[in-house]
Amino acid sequence: WFYGGGQRFRLQGLFGVERMGFNVDFTEPWLFDLPLKLDLSGYWNELDYEYWSERRIGVRAGLSRKIFDDFTSITGGYKFEQVRIFDMSHHVGPETRRERGNQWVSQFSLLLDRDTRDSLINPTSGYNINVLGAISPRIAGSSNNFYRLEAKYSGYMSFFDKAIVVMTGVRAGGVSCFNRNDETPLFERYFLGGGDSLRGFSYRDVSPLDSSGRPKGGSTMLLATMEVSHPIWSSIRGAAFM
Repeated sequence: WFYGGGQRFRLQGLFGVERMGFNVDFTEPWLFDLPLKLDLSGYWNELDYEYWSERRIGVRAGLSRKIFDDFTSITGGYKFEQVRIFDMSHHVGPETRRERGNQWVSQFSLLLDRDTRDSLINPTSGYNINVLGAISPRIAGSSNNFYRLEAKYSGYMSFFDKAIVVMTGVRAGGVSCFNRNDETPLFERYFLGGGDSLRGFSYRDVSPLDSSGRPKGGSTMLLATMEVSHPIWSSIRGAAFM
């Protein structure tokens, strides 16, 4: 039954100093012989940050379909997870220490994505743009009422027979409780810094600070990047960025 249908199944185990976890993923590209892709995941992941640790145990499901053409898709998703904040440092402020303990997240999401890049690993032309909306209401089992809106764009151009590749990118996002006077959960806030976001700053170091001067996460995020890269040898590239 699994031969020739394009299904994918993955088991992944991670064990490290700052991260450990176990993930199970299954993909059915043609659900009920329709052009619907079904993704199912179960996970247990634990991360050690500088001032606290975070554990997520949950399940995820998503249904995706191409719309308009082969480059554009829409995905409806749902996840249910337990998030635990523990091993919190005594150096953080009292408002951050209040976030310790278990919370539940029951989240519905909708993602619109368009991707015309010529490669997922080393793109030299095309662009990727996506818009995400998500809502986590208490009526569905969440510990807090909150929602998230995000948008992301990256575009690529090449010159001199792909010897020079120019990338421009923008990411923007916001998360908020239904009641604007309430604080969004610590594990849902934005922390920038590190190689995958704001390079030149320490990992998760760009953030509003709590009363003890420690990063507590922000409710909005805006990041713009421009990068010029060129091949050096094999898959190694050099890059200048701002």
